[in-house]
Amino acid sequence: MSEVSQIIDKTLLRGVELQLAGETKLAKQLYSAILKISPRHADANHNLGAVEMDLGEFLEAKYHFAVALEENRAKPEYWVSYIDNLIVLSDIDDPKHMDDATHMLEQARSLGANGEVFDRLEKTLESFYEQNTTKLN
Repeated sequence: MSEVSQIIDKTLLRGVELQLAGETKLAKQLYSAILKISPRHADANHNLGAVEMDLGEFLEAKYHFAVALEENRAKPEYWVSYIDNLIVLSDIDDPKHMDDATHMLEQARSLGANGEVFDRLEKTLESFYEQNTTKLN
């Protein structure tokens, strides 16, 4: 492992510690520093997206969740975070994000994603469409 990789790993670990301790702004600084060195680092992008969600920076979080997912589609938490973010954005920004969330859930399911958390997301999406269909009729 290169020296840069070791520094990135230590910085990522420290960012997680700070994030878990509620020091989101400091964690954000560390994740951002990692991304200056390695812009497509999946874990740093995902964790930065999570911090941005905590800070109410939902559009910024969307970008970072998307990059994390592009870099590693095998991590269920990346799918969950991205889909959750799209659901939040549909509430505060544009309902069309719900269509994106549905599409992303379908992709995740096609790649084998399952379990309680994905079932919960599916029910949330179904409920949204049922409510909006009722409003139209």
